[in-house]
Formats: sequence, C-alpha cells, structure tokens
Amino acid sequence: MHVRLGFVGVVVGTVACAGIRPGPLSSGPQGDRIVITQTMIERSKGKTAWEVLKIEAPDLTYSEKRSGDPVKVERRGQSTFLLNDAPMIYLDGIRLTDLRNLQQIEASTLKRIEILNAIEGTTYYGTDAEGGVILMFSKNGSSS
Repeated sequence: MHVRLGFVGVVVGTVACAGIRPGPLSSGPQGDRIVITQTMIERSKGKTAWEVLKIEAPDLTYSEKRSGDPVKVERRGQSTFLLNDAPMIYLDGIRLTDLRNLQQIEASTLKRIEILNAIEGTTYYGTDAEGGVILMFSKNGSSS
C-alpha cells in the first residue's frame, strides 16, 4: 500500500476594517439574508420602519419600553455576553446609532429593507457588525 502525501498551502491575509465604507452588495444567492420588498412593506400596514421590522422580520427579537420606544433589537437564538448582538442599522448608506430613529422613518418612504446575517455583515461592514446589519433603502435615497 502506497500513501502519497501532498503539500497544502494556506495563504493568510490581513484586512483592516477601520474606516470601511459600505459598498454595493453583489448579486447572488440570498443565503440567510432577509429581504423585505416594497410590496411587503405596504402589505404589513406598519406606519414606521420599526413596526414593519416587527411584522416582517420575525427572526429578530424586539424590546420596547412601556411607552413603545425601541430599546433593543437582536437576532433570535444563541447570544453572548461578550459581543454586542445588536445589528448595525443603515438608511441609504448612513449609519443610525439610535433605535428611536426607526420610529421616525415612515414606512411609506421605504423602498426595501435587507437584513444581513453576521457573516455577511462582518464581510461588508467590518467587525462591528457581528450582530448583522439592517439596510434600509428609501424611495428618494441613494441608488440600491
């Protein structure tokens, strides 16, 4: 019996994510990405982006104050105490850092919402996106 051993080479590269500017997404299989179309937004009858997300994206967990103000949004499933599980949120390429902004965005102004999983999020938006990314595109905003 002869055994033939081969050499397998591995190339390791380092990518700096600081100051990364989100680029356009490549077209291809959607994978774990959730896409909420304009038709789905209209059908949901949600008045704000927050309401549409709660209706059309059940893969996320939503927490609110008694007044209805958003407190937290995160992916369902296993989480960690060490990492921030909250997804990054963008509207027409501009990062929103306050969840309350989602209540101020009228659903009628939205063209599409895409929710990226952690793998896609960190690939396109850097290591701060380990909780995924919510991308919102308005009808009058930048091109998709």
